[in-house]
Amino acid sequence: MSEVFDVVVIGAGPGGYVAGIRAAQKGLKTAVIEKESLGGECLNHGCIPSKALIHVADAYAAIGDFRSLGIAVEKPAIEWRNSIAWKDRIVKRLTTGVGSLLKAAGATVIAGEASFIDAKTIRVREAGGERELTTRATILATGSKPFEVPGLPFDGQVVISSREALALGEIPPRLIVVGGGYIGMELGTVYAMLGSQVTVVELLDGLLTGQPRDAVKLVERNLRRLKIKTLLQTKATGLEVAGGIGKLTVVGPDGATSILEAEKILVTVGRKPFTGSIGLENTAVTRDSRGFIEVDGQRRTKDPAIFAIGDIVPGPMLAHKASAEALVAVAAIAGENAIFAPRAVPGVVFTAPEIATVGLSKEAADASGVSVEEAVFPYQALGKALTMGASEGYFKWIYRLPDQVIVGAEIVGRDASALIGEAALALENELTLHQVARTIHPHPTLSEGWHEAAELGLGWPIHLPRK
Repeated sequence: MSEVFDVVVIGAGPGGYVAGIRAAQKGLKTAVIEKESLGGECLNHGCIPSKALIHVADAYAAIGDFRSLGIAVEKPAIEWRNSIAWKDRIVKRLTTGVGSLLKAAGATVIAGEASFIDAKTIRVREAGGERELTTRATILATGSKPFEVPGLPFDGQVVISSREALALGEIPPRLIVVGGGYIGMELGTVYAMLGSQVTVVELLDGLLTGQPRDAVKLVERNLRRLKIKTLLQTKATGLEVAGGIGKLTVVGPDGATSILEAEKILVTVGRKPFTGSIGLENTAVTRDSRGFIEVDGQRRTKDPAIFAIGDIVPGPMLAHKASAEALVAVAAIAGENAIFAPRAVPGVVFTAPEIATVGLSKEAADASGVSVEEAVFPYQALGKALTMGASEGYFKWIYRLPDQVIVGAEIVGRDASALIGEAALALENELTLHQVARTIHPHPTLSEGWHEAAELGLGWPIHLPRK
């Protein structure tokens, strides 16, 4: 006999568990189905563990600067297994917290694999058998999985995805990163900072495609400091594994073939929506040519009883986007007039230095016919940045002419991930340079960079010479 729910959420990542909590909060009888661990890829194998290891690498690297501060320390050593254990404790704490929040909200959590019998009937395969759920509405939040490169199948030992890279038993002496996007560059930088000899193989003619070129130049400068070798316009064409060593055949831009050797080969060429094995063929849900589920502004699919959010729908594959979509989908199910139409979805690359952007770049604005100007203020002109030993980077406003409404922002440097929130708030509320400039920012802080960039755009800079 079917169990009856108002809402069933399939997947408990940052989109799914947020949807489950909010639906239950609204008094809807809610079930959340997860086949692996609460928190999904982000909390267990992505966002959180990667940032934990980035912090380990940053802390280790910072010790090298202590002497310039007048602090003498003995030569540090990484106790890697303890670092991994610390990371795992953070993940456990957060995923346990997700379970507690779902329970407190009144949602039913089911551990199992879900598939549609029809649009309103779901079969769940559990460890002890099967159960059937009937629901008024379903929210799909099944996330994404890594692309595989032809000829480089993941074996979990030598050829690894980001999931394995975040749980290695030891720091590899040599690491090849196939793919120069944000995941590859974040993890490649971590292991280089911890002592690995890192080589990046990228098919395109530049790293971090889609990020501001000025920002990427600063990241590339740091890659050179870390002795990370980058091979651009280079294609991985073959692999042999023997004795725990991977021998990767690559073809360079001149057509020459060479062989690279490493203990670990990390393949990070992107991710694709995961929608297989959930029985979509038994519904009216449709997908586009790239495999993304088609949705409207409420995240409703072509099947009116089914909604979809997160990595399986078009748009950036970002945890915070998935969470925002979850709230819209639940509001729509509850009969509210909610639409997912943000002016600003910030993105962050946790390299060294960090890159954070939101809204339009100047190039994108020019291409769309919007007349804009830029105001750029350097970190090195901020007292707080100098006291932190963090003088590399800049704040940038992109603002519309003639009304000076902010349409985009970039920040590169220390704590860019924390500072982009102010820029996102400015864009979402269509603030002008004048409104930012007349907002008193605390001193001495990094956030003053936004104020200084606004004053610069208005033609009245304080801490830079007026042009």
